[in-house]
Amino acid sequence: RKCSAPGQAVPAWVSRAKATVRDAGNGFEATLVIPSDEVFATFPAAGDSFAVNFTRAGKTCSGLSTWAAVGGAFSNVDAFGTVVYGGTRAYFNRLLAQAKADANRHFSDEAARAAARRVYSPAVQAVKTHGDEPAAFAGLSAMFDDLERRFLQIRLSGLPILAFEPSDSWGGTPEPTAESRPLETLRFKTARNARFTYVMALANMKDTPFLGQLKFFEKKVNGEFYCGGGEGLARHFTVRRSFPIWNRAERPLHDPAMDLPLGSVVRLAPREAAYIYLTLDTHGIAAGTHRAVLAVKRDAPGYQSFTIPVEVTVADVDLDSVRADKFGYDYVGRTFMRGRKGAPRVLKQIADLGYNHCFTGWPDYFPRQGRDGKFQKPDLSSLTKQVEACVAAGIPHDRLTMWIYMGTDIVWNCPRYANGDRIPVDRSEWAEGIRLMVRWADEHLRENCGIPRDRIIWYTVDEPGGDINDPKSTISIAHRTGLVIKSLGSDFVTMTDPTPDYLKSNVKGMGAMLPELAKSHDIIELYRAAITPTTAKLVADSHFKEVWTYSIIHKETPAAKYRRDYWENMRDGYRELATFWHMTECSGGDTFDSTDSHRKGIHDDYATMYVDYDNDAAMLSRRQLAHDNGFEEARLVMWCRRQAKGDEAKLARIDAIVRKAADAGTMAAMDAARDELLSFR
Repeated sequence: RKCSAPGQAVPAWVSRAKATVRDAGNGFEATLVIPSDEVFATFPAAGDSFAVNFTRAGKTCSGLSTWAAVGGAFSNVDAFGTVVYGGTRAYFNRLLAQAKADANRHFSDEAARAAARRVYSPAVQAVKTHGDEPAAFAGLSAMFDDLERRFLQIRLSGLPILAFEPSDSWGGTPEPTAESRPLETLRFKTARNARFTYVMALANMKDTPFLGQLKFFEKKVNGEFYCGGGEGLARHFTVRRSFPIWNRAERPLHDPAMDLPLGSVVRLAPREAAYIYLTLDTHGIAAGTHRAVLAVKRDAPGYQSFTIPVEVTVADVDLDSVRADKFGYDYVGRTFMRGRKGAPRVLKQIADLGYNHCFTGWPDYFPRQGRDGKFQKPDLSSLTKQVEACVAAGIPHDRLTMWIYMGTDIVWNCPRYANGDRIPVDRSEWAEGIRLMVRWADEHLRENCGIPRDRIIWYTVDEPGGDINDPKSTISIAHRTGLVIKSLGSDFVTMTDPTPDYLKSNVKGMGAMLPELAKSHDIIELYRAAITPTTAKLVADSHFKEVWTYSIIHKETPAAKYRRDYWENMRDGYRELATFWHMTECSGGDTFDSTDSHRKGIHDDYATMYVDYDNDAAMLSRRQLAHDNGFEEARLVMWCRRQAKGDEAKLARIDAIVRKAADAGTMAAMDAARDELLSFR
C-alpha cells in the first residue's frame, strides 16, 4: 500500500510490484521488483540516497523483524536504513561538493572561508582513501554530520547560547543546522480566549553546562530584568522544555514536555539542544497587538544574557463563545473506585487542558439480586466522588459530561445472582439488571450530583465486532445493551466504537449492521485510519445522531497526527471529538521504557501524559500539546462557520481552507490554515 502519512493509506492505490521467492537451501531468497515511477518522481542519479526498509511480519520473532530497527512501528521512517545509488564514493563526493557550496554561501569573508576549508579538508582525504569501503560508511557519515555543527560554530563566531526556530518544530531533533539563525523576534498570532503552543529551540554551543532562566517581561525595571515578570502579557505564557528518551529503535525521541522549575529555570548540558514549548493563554487579553520580551538570563560565567522581542497579535475572534467538548481516554476514573483516594493533581492537569468529559472506567455498581430474587440498589458513591473531584479540579460543573464505560461484553461486567454468580447475557434477568443499574445511576447523577441526562453517555462495549445477528458476538451484546438502555427513554445517550478490523474488512456486513446499530446507539465513534469514502457514506446513511473519531497511536507517532485528527473531523462534518488511545497510562507501562509496557508483552507506550499515579504527578508530551492545538483550531473552525452562517460563498471558502489543511496533514499546512481563519472575514 501507499501512505500519504504514517498509517494513512492512499485509498484504491494498487502497486504493480512483483515478488518471487526461492528456496536457497539454507534459507529463502526473495526478489522484489518495484516500478521506479511508484517510488521516484525522477530516476536517481549516481550519489543519490533514499530511505528504505524491509520487514517480515508474522507470529514469530515478536511479530516484526526488519532490516533497520524501527521498534514496533514500521512507519517510523526516521529509523529506516539508507540506500545509496551509484556507489558510496559518488555519494560522499556529492556531500563534499555540498559542504564546499555551503561554506561559500554562509561565509562572505575570506577568513571564515579559510576556517571552513580547514574543517572539511580531512573529509576530502578520507573520502579519497575510504570512499568505496562499506565498512567506512558509518564513520564517514558521522564526519559529515559533524561538519554541519562546526560550520555553524564558525558562522556564529563563538555564540554560547543559540535561540532559534528549529527545522522540525514538533519531532525529530532540536539540534541546530547550518541553516539555523538566531531568533530576532518571536511573533504569535492567535484568538481571544484560546490556548496555543508555539515552538522554538535553545542550544548550548559550549562544552560547559548552562544554567539560566527563560522568562517573559513587559519591561525593564531600574535597568534590570529582576522583577515585573508577573504583569501583563508575561503572565499568560507557560514555558516547557523537551528532553530525550530512548524509543524502541534505540534512538533519542524528544517527546516529554517538562514544566520548567520555578516556571523559568532551564539547564542544558554541554552541546545539548532542546525544544522550548511556549503555551500562550489569551484569556483576559484584549484584541490587538501586544509586546513583551523573552529574556534568556545566564547564571554561569562564559555566557551572556540576551533578550528576544515578542509580538503577539490577538485577532478579534472570541473563542469563549464556542462550547466545544473535549474528551480523552484516561484511567483517572478508576482511581476513585473501591475506596481509593483518586489522583487529584493528575486530574487537575487534565482539567487545565480543557477536557470536560470524565471517563469513569467500567462501573463497580452492577447490581446483585437479594435472596428474594429482586435486585438490590448498589453503592453509587464512586460516581459522586468522581463528579466532586472533577469540579474540584476545575472542570466547570455545567460543562461536565460523565462518560460511563459499561463493557458488558466482559464476563465480570454484569448483574449477578444472590450467590455471586454472573447472570448470562441471554437471560431476562440480565436485561433487568442492566436496566435498573442505568436507571439508578441516572437518578443518582441527576438528583445527587446535578448532572443532566444529556450529559451522561453510556458507552456500551469497546470495539465490538462480529455479526449483529449472532447472539455471542460482541456487537450483538452492544446492540442489546443499547436497546435495554433505550427502553428507559429515547433521551438516554448511548455510544459505541466498532472494531477497526470490522470497519476495514467487512464493508458488506456494515451495510446491514450500521442501520440496526443506529437504533440502539446515538453516537458512533469511528477508527480514523479505517474511514474510507464507502465507510463514511454507510455511516451517513445510517443516521447516527453524532459521529466521533478515535485513533490508536503511541509516543513514536508524529505529533502532527494528533493535531490533524481535528482538522479531518472538521472536514468530514463530524463532531469536534477526536479522541485517541491513550492519555494517562500505557496499558500497564510507564511510558519511559517501551519494553515493559504490558503484562502480556505488548510493547506500545500510548500515553500522551507521563503519569506516576503513586506520586499523583503528571507531565505533558509534544503529542498532547499538538493535540491541544488541534482542539483550539477546531473551535476556530466552528466560530468561523457560525459567523458565516447563511453565506454559502463564505462557508465554501472555510471548507476549502479546512480541506487543504486536513488533506496535507503537515504542521506547516495546519499553521497556514489557522492563520488564514484568524483573518477570515
